[in-house]
Amino acid sequence: MTNSAKQFADIALPLPVDRTFHYSVPEGLRDSIQAGMRVLVPFGKTVRTGYCVGFVPVPEVPKVKDVIQLKDSFPAITPPLLKLTKWIAEYYLCSWGETLDAVLPPSIRKNRSQRQILAVEPAITKEELAAMVPKMQTENIKWSKILEFFMDSHEPVPITDLASKLDISDSPVKTLVKKGLLKYKKILSYTDPHWHITVPREPFLEPTPHQAQALGWVFEHLDKAAFGVQLLLGITGSGKTEVYLHAINYALKHNRQAIVLVPEIALTPQAVTRFKARFDDVAVLHSHLSEGERATQWHNIYTGKSKVIVGTRSAIFAPTPNLGVIIVDEEHETTFKQESVPRYNARDVAVMRGKIENAAVILGSATPSLESYYNAQTGKYNLIRLPIRISNRPLPKVEIIDMSSEVGARKEVPILSHQLELLIKNAAEKKEQVILFLNRRGYTTFIMCPKCDFVMRCPHCEIAMTYHRKYNKALCHYCDESAPIPQVCPKCGAVEIRQLGTGTEKLEDHIRALFGNTDIARMDSDTMRARGAYKKVFDNLWAGDIDILIGTQMVTKGFDFPNVTLVGVISGDTSLYIKDFRSAERTFQLVTQVAGRAGRGAKSGYVVIQTFNPSHYSILSAAKHDYEEFAEKELRFRKELKYPPFSRVMRIVVQGKDMDAVKETAKEVKEKLYLMVPNNAGEILGPAPAPIAKLRDKHRWHLLIKLFDSRLTRKIHLHIRETVKSRKATEIVFDVDPVVML
Repeated sequence: MTNSAKQFADIALPLPVDRTFHYSVPEGLRDSIQAGMRVLVPFGKTVRTGYCVGFVPVPEVPKVKDVIQLKDSFPAITPPLLKLTKWIAEYYLCSWGETLDAVLPPSIRKNRSQRQILAVEPAITKEELAAMVPKMQTENIKWSKILEFFMDSHEPVPITDLASKLDISDSPVKTLVKKGLLKYKKILSYTDPHWHITVPREPFLEPTPHQAQALGWVFEHLDKAAFGVQLLLGITGSGKTEVYLHAINYALKHNRQAIVLVPEIALTPQAVTRFKARFDDVAVLHSHLSEGERATQWHNIYTGKSKVIVGTRSAIFAPTPNLGVIIVDEEHETTFKQESVPRYNARDVAVMRGKIENAAVILGSATPSLESYYNAQTGKYNLIRLPIRISNRPLPKVEIIDMSSEVGARKEVPILSHQLELLIKNAAEKKEQVILFLNRRGYTTFIMCPKCDFVMRCPHCEIAMTYHRKYNKALCHYCDESAPIPQVCPKCGAVEIRQLGTGTEKLEDHIRALFGNTDIARMDSDTMRARGAYKKVFDNLWAGDIDILIGTQMVTKGFDFPNVTLVGVISGDTSLYIKDFRSAERTFQLVTQVAGRAGRGAKSGYVVIQTFNPSHYSILSAAKHDYEEFAEKELRFRKELKYPPFSRVMRIVVQGKDMDAVKETAKEVKEKLYLMVPNNAGEILGPAPAPIAKLRDKHRWHLLIKLFDSRLTRKIHLHIRETVKSRKATEIVFDVDPVVML
């Protein structure tokens, strides 16, 4: 683009406005400015950072202000990401600037200066190093350890990292520098969060016939640099990861990069280990990295140094120069949906990014979302099944326990059925490992008075507070409000305050009381807050230092430990009670996924599902590991009720501190919707109080729109927002393709 063509820049600002703004580019900046760069511009009485998204020949207003300065020396947003963020803004009903702001990691947005730190690297050649190691083995073992470390890599390593890795002080390092065998070098303080993970290189396994079929499609698309989406429907333990690894390897041979999305940070250590065993320069992106670590990864990806990117949902925005394949593992997971602006689903963004960059997209799951499965059934996606476990290992046997019969026999609601308790004891005696799944954290799930039915609720959120024994307090899991447990009922004065329900904390205590001689660990958001906590559990489980692992849904995803032979689902129907059209689907997915953690090694597996709904089709299909049976029934119900995938759902939440204002605005929104959505174009449900009717001191009402013409979403968004803009007491949230209805 010529200098004169850059006279006026199109700037997107990270504000909730449905437009961009035109600014004049001073002569001195025209040679440097490019689309994708951040710029400082005057806006009203302030100066803001905006994003240059392009250039215009004529501004939309006669008098325009000047761009003040460039904040980047290179386009931080690549051309494909510019296209992608524009689509996200239009599809998920937010501004382009807000979306662009979400793409860059904080350290890049803040332009923080990068301090340098002292590192060391070999001062001699590899050949000289190899000759020196045997001599040092007899002279000084610490010197030998250091030189052996650099036999594998001549890259500079920070002195503190080297000392930590080899469990030595920095003294022998300094001695080797004096001897001329090592030399100092200053490097940027950017750090690799997984530099210390050294994994022996593993060979690629020969694909099974089913895996080869899946790979044939991938190879064909990579050869042609063609976009396509493949749904890899593989039962648990069928070797989906091996397909991913072969696909990535083929992409690397074509000098292209790969992005692998995993649903949970908890899965990252295991994923990193697997990919580092096959590939060099694996980058990692997730929210638990420090700003420096994230910046390191970002720069390595941007420059093309890192070819394989593993991370959670935001990794879909990795600035890859030449993307070849995108893999979304456990594509059905709700954690791929962002619950704040921009409210994107990383799975669907992955598909669009693949289309923009002519990349192959693989969506993998044993329990795919019904939307993805329907797309495969109708030919929009390519469907490949992996119906057999690796080495023909059998799927675990599943037993459904009707807990109502247990209650009748014991005159109480037990935590464990007799059968599950016996099986845990047998597994412990055989030194086999057990996973117990309960999707409720805390000790007891609610506190109540049996006389007047008072339930202790959060004063800011209309939900029951959960008792956490560790803190000896009741906590709100939404706003973190805490309160002491009342000694008497604050409503009627009775002293019989009871704590009911079971969370993972109480389950852990119960298991310790029954099996005190076993090593027990708990994995939930309360125990996984410390840095490195996830990896510690993985390492201990793999080493056999954990006999029984108790956890919430994070233990249902991707765990692959050969000595886990028993899985217990403590309450298999918890998600059935959630007011959501996907409740049956979520139940099937959770139960099937956690059941798949058993019997993945040479030993056979066994699964116990405890439930008060033993005849529900989601439980029965999960017990049979039969996805198609479940999908057929559920799709029939969805079609009758016109829910996705037979419509597109849009949720509108009206919230505010004034209850009456919220109700009035919600009713006004409904009236406007009836004028905009003809009967043949959609259905409107509500308004009604949201399942969580009050959250963080804001009252909440919601409406659900089932649209048969998806083009209406943007029209609805613009019209509703303009109509109620004057109502300052309320806020309206638009959520396209919502996955959480609370």
